[in-house]
Amino acid sequence: MSLPKPTHMRRRFLLALPLLALAACGFEPVYGPGGAGTALQNRVLVDAPEDRFGYFLVREVESRLGRAATPRWGLALTTTTTEDGLAIDSEGNTRRYNLLGTTSYALRDLD
Repeated sequence: MSLPKPTHMRRRFLLALPLLALAACGFEPVYGPGGAGTALQNRVLVDAPEDRFGYFLVREVESRLGRAATPRWGLALTTTTTEDGLAIDSEGNTRRYNLLGTTSYALRDLD
């Protein structure tokens, strides 16, 4: 068994350095135990969606934050989408689209 070369040791150290700095700064996950994100858990009432894309967005937000039985905050979402044709065949038919979406939101206190 051979020992690692010094260049490998330096490379490993340089790769580990950002992780050490991140740990030293007091980083903690928002949705971890005792994190700041738990204040929103099961306390946000998301407004009803207006279209298909809004439905998918509301579903994803509720899967992260939970459904509020006794809401403290209300969340309004406005979604706009645009569709650009990417691949057009020789007959002029569009075969592939690029779907871009933008969402604006407003979190309001219900009290």
